[in-house]
Amino acid sequence: MVGKKKKIEVIGGGGEDGDVIKTLMASINKKVKGSACILSAGEKLRVKDYVSTGCTVLDCIIGNTEKSGFPIGKISMISGEPSSGKSLLCYSLIAEIQKQGGIAALIDTERSIDLDFLVRQDVQTDKLLYSQPETMEEALETIEAIIDNVTASGNKGKTLICFDSLAATPTTEELETGGFDPKKTIASKARCLSSGLPKINEKIDQSSVALVMTNQLRMKLNTSMFEDPFTTMGGGSPKFYSTIMVRLYKGKLIKDAQGLGIGILARAKIEKSRISPPFRQCTYEMSFAKGMENWKTAYRFLLDCEVISKHHGWRSIVGHKGEEKRFQESDWDDMESDGEFKGFIYSLIENKLIIRYKE
Repeated sequence: MVGKKKKIEVIGGGGEDGDVIKTLMASINKKVKGSACILSAGEKLRVKDYVSTGCTVLDCIIGNTEKSGFPIGKISMISGEPSSGKSLLCYSLIAEIQKQGGIAALIDTERSIDLDFLVRQDVQTDKLLYSQPETMEEALETIEAIIDNVTASGNKGKTLICFDSLAATPTTEELETGGFDPKKTIASKARCLSSGLPKINEKIDQSSVALVMTNQLRMKLNTSMFEDPFTTMGGGSPKFYSTIMVRLYKGKLIKDAQGLGIGILARAKIEKSRISPPFRQCTYEMSFAKGMENWKTAYRFLLDCEVISKHHGWRSIVGHKGEEKRFQESDWDDMESDGEFKGFIYSLIENKLIIRYKE
């Protein structure tokens, strides 16, 4: 038997639109406490804060604002092929939030951490919360516990959780089943994440915590020549609940005079963004010895934009005082010591990359 449809009435209707909205809001909040509100012209939903990547160019295309990066109170995901710099970018995020006096936590399920390498990336290991959960369920419980404790403590400082990585984390079902037959545990990771991430997403939105997950790429079967042949592990939930999705591509290896690899020139593409224009790309330089090379990346970017001019072996740029600075490429590192010029260079990058909308 088909039930009768309930008639929906607007209580106190007939007035101005604003009065109707307020009446509706009061009626909704009476049934579902605190679920409805009115956003005034000056009250916009904004990102609370950002965690810098240590690279001004990358920060600008992620957040599209000054001093941005990965958003606080949101879930973000970094994906890419092996050796594309996913973990390196996480270490740079940890180093930057520690410089700002924030809390950093690293959930490592790849079990490939080297203490000396972390120190070379400017990570303060004595102030780093480090966890090695065995399963995806334990990893999600660890993330939830960190968010709950940070929220309960009333700490208003920024907290960063780096989860490295989704692809390397087995589920309890996979460990307990035994054997190596994938048919017995098909989609177990996707099912685990689809039930765990909604809960974490709800809690992290009310906190001062940023969650950045890394993921690896896998080849899809039976794709056409027009499709992206790669996909990420863990099903669709990590994509659905990520505010920012950054995909890293293998860049060329940077070598020293002896031909030894000392860093990578990586390329990043914003595959998804709910806070800024998506599908933007940039290249940045990372050193195996020092981490993110922000100053060298700035030089490459301004050279590509023709803000820095090339005249045979010389380079030139109009400085912050309107004067022309002429220098050779080898002199660029020394020019970083000039604080005013350094600030001017980073402001040039922000003006070039930030898309400003009319109010």
